[in-house]
Amino acid sequence: MDLAELEQIFRSTGMAERLETAVVVCLGPIKNQRAQAERQQEEWTALFNDARLRCHHHDALLSWISGLVRDGSLKRIARGNLATAGRLLEDAIRIILREPCGEVLLANLAAECAGDSHALDRGQPLATLCLRAIAAMHGIDSQRSADGRRKAWAAIGVIIDDLSAPALVFNLRAATNSALEPILDLHRRQRQPAFLTYRQLRSESYRFQGHQHIEICRNKTTNQNTVER
Repeated sequence: MDLAELEQIFRSTGMAERLETAVVVCLGPIKNQRAQAERQQEEWTALFNDARLRCHHHDALLSWISGLVRDGSLKRIARGNLATAGRLLEDAIRIILREPCGEVLLANLAAECAGDSHALDRGQPLATLCLRAIAAMHGIDSQRSADGRRKAWAAIGVIIDDLSAPALVFNLRAATNSALEPILDLHRRQRQPAFLTYRQLRSESYRFQGHQHIEICRNKTTNQNTVER
C-alpha cells in the first residue's frame, strides 16, 4: 500500500494527522536503532580509552587491551553488558598493576579485589582477562596445563593454593626439633629428593638450619643430574 494513501486514511478517519503519529499510537515510541548503536559504540570506545590511559606505561598491557578490542572477547564474556565489562576490566587492571607486597593466595586476592573469593577460579571471566594480560606481559601460556596456570599467577606473586604448589628439595636440612627434621633427614640419608608444599616452606612451625648454601634451579634436567651425582 502506498504510504501517502495510508496516511490519508488515518487523517480522514480522525485517528492521526500524520503516519508517524499513527505508528507511535499503535506500536509505541520508535527507537532510532542506528543512533543507539552509534552511542553504544562510543561508550565502548570510551571504556577502552580509559583503560589505555591507566596502562599507558606498559606496552604489553596496551597490546592486551588492543587484543580485547580486536577480537571482542571482553564483550563476549560480559555478554554485551557495558557496566559488567567496565567492572571486569577495572578489576583486572587493579590486580595486574597491584603494588608488590609479598606473595598472596589467589582466593584472598579475588576477595580483596572483586569481593568474591571465587572470582579468579579457572574459567571465570575475571580470571580469563587476568591470565590473558599475564600472557602478554610475561609470555606464559596458561591455557595448556594446570602447571602453566600456576606459573602465570606466580609471575605476579600470586599462589593458586599453598597445598598444591610443590617445591622439590635435595639435601635441605631442617632445624633441630623441627617437624620436618625426620622427613628431610630420611630423604637426605637415602640421597633422595623430597617434595615440600608452599605451606610448609612458609610456615613458622617448619624451620630450617641457618648458614646453608642453597641453590635454586627450575630446570628439571639439572635437578636430576644433581641428585644422581
